[in-house]
Amino acid sequence: MRKINTESTEAQEKPVGFKANRTPLVIMGVIVLIAAFVRVAFSVGTSVDSGFALSGGSVSTNNLYILSELVGSGAFVLVDGSLYYPFGSVSTAPFLFALLMYPFAALLNVFLSDATLASSIVLAFSGPVFAVAAVIASYFLGKQILKSKLAGYLTALFVALCPVFVKESVFSNGTGTSFIMFLLVLCVFFLFKAIETVGYREGEEATHKKAYGFAAIAGVILAITEITWVDYRAILVPILAVMIVQVLVDRFKGKNPMPMALVYSITVLIAAVAAGVYYGVLGLWDQVASGSVFLAVFISALVAGFAATAKKPWTLTLPIFVIVAVEVLVAI
Repeated sequence: MRKINTESTEAQEKPVGFKANRTPLVIMGVIVLIAAFVRVAFSVGTSVDSGFALSGGSVSTNNLYILSELVGSGAFVLVDGSLYYPFGSVSTAPFLFALLMYPFAALLNVFLSDATLASSIVLAFSGPVFAVAAVIASYFLGKQILKSKLAGYLTALFVALCPVFVKESVFSNGTGTSFIMFLLVLCVFFLFKAIETVGYREGEEATHKKAYGFAAIAGVILAITEITWVDYRAILVPILAVMIVQVLVDRFKGKNPMPMALVYSITVLIAAVAAGVYYGVLGLWDQVASGSVFLAVFISALVAGFAATAKKPWTLTLPIFVIVAVEVLVAI
C-alpha cells in the first residue's frame, strides 16, 4: 500500500540579500538619517547665510587656509608668519585631514572656479559625512563586543545623538573631529577583534598570528589618528592603561600574558613610530610627540618584560617592575 507523503517536498528557501538583512538595514537607515539631520538641520541655514563660514575656530581656519592654498595655487603652506606664531614656526595642527579633503575640493573647484568657496563647502560637509560613517562603524563595534544586533543599534544611536559629538561634527564645523571619531571607532573595533582572537593554550600559534594581524590593522588606524590629531594622548593613555590591567588579569588567572601583551604593543608601537617620524620631520618632536612616544615604548617594554617573567612568582616580579616604572617616570 502506498503511503501518502504529508511533508512538503518544496525546499525551505532562506531569505538572502536584501530580504535577509532588511530589518537591520531599515533600522540603521533611520539612525543614519537622524544622525545627518541633527548635524545639518540646525546649522546649515546660519552657515549658508554667512557664506559657508566655518565654525570650528582656529583648527577649521587652519584647515581652510591649507586646503584653499593647495587648491588655488598648488602651494603647500606649513610656515606663515601671519598665522603661526612665533614667526617662522611650523603649524602644530596636523595637515593630514586637509590633504585628504584636497581631491574633493579640487574637483569641486573645477565647477566653481573659487578655491576658497570649494574648500569651505568640502570642509563644511565633512563633519556630517564622517559622523555618519562613525555611526555605521559604531554599529559593527557594538555588535562585535556584545554579540547582539540590539547592542549595535544602541551604540550607533548613542554616537548619532551624543551631544558632545554632535556639537563637534555639525555642518560647517570643519575641524575634522568627526573623521577622528570614525578612525577611533575603527581602531577599537580591530583591537577588540585582536583581543578576542588571542588563544592561550599551547599550539595556538596560528590564532596568535591572526590576532597580531588585527592588532597591526588597529595600529595603522591609530597611527593615522595620531598624525591627524595632536591631542592623541587622550586615546593612547587609556589603551596603555587597559594593556597593563589586561596583562595583570591574565597573569593572576594563570594564563600566558605574552600574547595579549604583544597585541597591545603591536598596536601602540606602530602608532608611536608613525607619530615620531611624522612630527620629527616637521620639527615638532618636543612639542607634540616626544612624551607620548616615550610612554608607548616604555610601557610596552615594561609590560612585555613582566609577561616574559610569568613563570616567576608575581610577588617577586610585580614589585620590581612597579619600582622601575616609578623610578623612571619620576626621573623624567
